Amino acid sequence: MGKVRISKYLSIQQAKQLIAAVPESDYGAIGEGVDALRYGGVLDNAHPLAELGAQGRIDFLRAVAARIPGTPVAAHIARLTVQVAMLADKPEVSCLLAYYALCPVEDLWRETVEITDLDLEQAVRSHGHPHRLRMLRAANVPLWALEELQGMPAEALWAITPETVVDLAEVSELPGLGLDELIAQAAGTLRLLRVLSLLGAGSSHLIELLQLLDLGNDETEEVPASPIIDVQVPVRVCGPPGALVLAEPRVPRAPGRAVPRRPTVEGRDRLRPRGGRLIA
Repeated sequence: MGKVRISKYLSIQQAKQLIAAVPESDYGAIGEGVDALRYGGVLDNAHPLAELGAQGRIDFLRAVAARIPGTPVAAHIARLTVQVAMLADKPEVSCLLAYYALCPVEDLWRETVEITDLDLEQAVRSHGHPHRLRMLRAANVPLWALEELQGMPAEALWAITPETVVDLAEVSELPGLGLDELIAQAAGTLRLLRVLSLLGAGSSHLIELLQLLDLGNDETEEVPASPIIDVQVPVRVCGPPGALVLAEPRVPRAPGRAVPRRPTVEGRDRLRPRGGRLIA
């Protein structure tokens, strides 16, 4: 397996959003015009990117990236959009860079059949339950993880580890998406698929899955649950035994403003509370 293309880091829903942003007919016209530039041709004014103009190309790329925010593809488009803006006075180079920014769209159009198959498999894993299907789609599982786990039985899902999924998929680290993040994505995908396998399993199959889960717990029995033996607890000075019992009891004061308990005070007239004040 070769290097995974950047479009594989999108989820199914994000891939559909990117495909909808650039229809296949428009992208075909863009590719044909750019092929002429590669072989020393002249940019046709009827080319879709040329018709947009300098600022139109920039706005178009930003609108496409806004469909899939926070993804490596969006960062790739944004990075090339900056170069398109810097070379706006050179239409041929600017259109060529805009084409390179949209290359992930070409990859997705070539793999529409595979994406459709993965989308159907999501429906199968949800066992026809609409809430489970909605949960699976909202998780934004990347295509590389779905392709690696496609058709994998429930028993294998409980046996495989996130690190193994990343190694088998041969994904590469990207800016802002290192090895730890890739392993976390694989772990989240496995956790979600395992839960769905439990929810959709029959009574006999459920017992087998629970036994597999119990075997996984047995492997960690020898791991100490708490390192309390190694913790040095500081010595705390305590009072003598029974000090709290022998202490004078504390009677809580009633709410409101404090007033003397005795109705009279020596050398003064009788005081009584009235409206929150003490009057004679």
